[in-house]
Amino acid sequence: SAQCPGGQSMKSTSACCHECMACPLHSYSNGSTSECTECNKTQTHNANLTGCVAVTPAFLTFTSLFSAILYILIAGGLVAVAGITAIFWVKFNTPVVQGHGVFIYATLLTTCVLLLASTLLFLGEP
Repeated sequence: SAQCPGGQSMKSTSACCHECMACPLHSYSNGSTSECTECNKTQTHNANLTGCVAVTPAFLTFTSLFSAILYILIAGGLVAVAGITAIFWVKFNTPVVQGHGVFIYATLLTTCVLLLASTLLFLGEP
């Protein structure tokens, strides 16, 4: 019985024959066995599907260009929400504000602040 090359597992097509199939993602076969072996959660398969290699985590640093752009966008959003909140409170007793639901607008403004602030949680090492 012939062995499959590294990165492939042996699948039986009938009682006498077999077919070599590529290993699925995050698994490997070094050619000495007929089955694929799954890599650990901190590893992935190499280019040949013959072994596992460590995965280096990727994250946004606080000093990268993308982080600086993100800070600017968040600051702009917070300034816009603060301006809308100021207008909201100045015009609080007008019929337009009272007629459209004070609680809904306050909830929406609070949600916008929380969403903008939660974006900062994605920066830095996990």
